[in-house]
Amino acid sequence: MIQTSPPSGIAPLDSLFYQVVTETVKKHSPEAGVFPLLMAGASDGHYWRCLGYPAYGFTPMILERADIGRVHGIDERISIDNLLFEIRMTRDIIKTLCA
Repeated sequence: MIQTSPPSGIAPLDSLFYQVVTETVKKHSPEAGVFPLLMAGASDGHYWRCLGYPAYGFTPMILERADIGRVHGIDERISIDNLLFEIRMTRDIIKTLCA
């Protein structure tokens, strides 16, 4: 084993943030869903959860089949449409949470 760390905990699904994300996703992409997912690997969220703060991963984009092979690959990129989609969703989440 090269590296190990304690479990990072679980971010609550009944938080205001999770609720606002769910509502924003339904607004911008009604056919999409929001669901908890445990991913192998780690992110900076692990450190926040270990300190007792809820942390969520959220990447609002619509991937086409051709995009999937580029995730973390040599040719990793997103389209301008996806970038604008992410900006709109993030803006709406922030505006709702700060209202």
